[in-house]
Amino acid sequence: MSGVAAPGRRPPTGLAEAVIVLGWTWVAWLAVLGVAADASEEIWRDAVDKGLTYQESALAPFALFNLPVRPFLVAAFVVVALWLHRSRRFAEVHNPRSWFSLPIAWAWLGWVVPLVSLWFPAWVVSDVWRATLRRRVAWYVFPWWGCWLLMLVLSFTAVDRLGGLAGIGVLEDDVLLMSEQYIASAVLGLFACWAWTAIVMRVRRGQLALASGSAPNGDTAVG
Repeated sequence: MSGVAAPGRRPPTGLAEAVIVLGWTWVAWLAVLGVAADASEEIWRDAVDKGLTYQESALAPFALFNLPVRPFLVAAFVVVALWLHRSRRFAEVHNPRSWFSLPIAWAWLGWVVPLVSLWFPAWVVSDVWRATLRRRVAWYVFPWWGCWLLMLVLSFTAVDRLGGLAGIGVLEDDVLLMSEQYIASAVLGLFACWAWTAIVMRVRRGQLALASGSAPNGDTAVG
């Protein structure tokens, strides 16, 4: 089929831009959730005094901003995993001698399989980096992942203060700490997103260089 690029031949530049936007959107959202949680403290304090659950308490501003979080995270997972999958395919085509520590399926599974999800995504990103740029990963790749994990722990444990995912547990005094947790998560997210942007843009430049017939270091590409 002439005129149709083989799978992995073209760099996923559009997806690269999308994953960067999604990352910064999530950080901004965390900050908004922190502000909304602060605005909800009076309602929650009243619920704590009355022994109510999150579901039984009055509608708080936080609820309006928290509602779209899960659909957003699912969409972000799909886009990021797709970018990693296509970036891996691109690296396999343009650098067939490259070695990968994990099968390509882990571009998707690494984010959701319990326990290994704590480090497999960082391995997948490192594989893509090395195969595309043909050099060691930058110093900020693993600190990026560490900050990302801390950010998730802070934001997810904050939600747990509402009485679990279903919000059926009686609210305790620690629900008033949610605002601080979200703000701290957003601060961590600033570094995580800076590093993520640097990673994606560096890989993207390497992909464009390979697609044009040049190696990322400026030499003529081989293979």
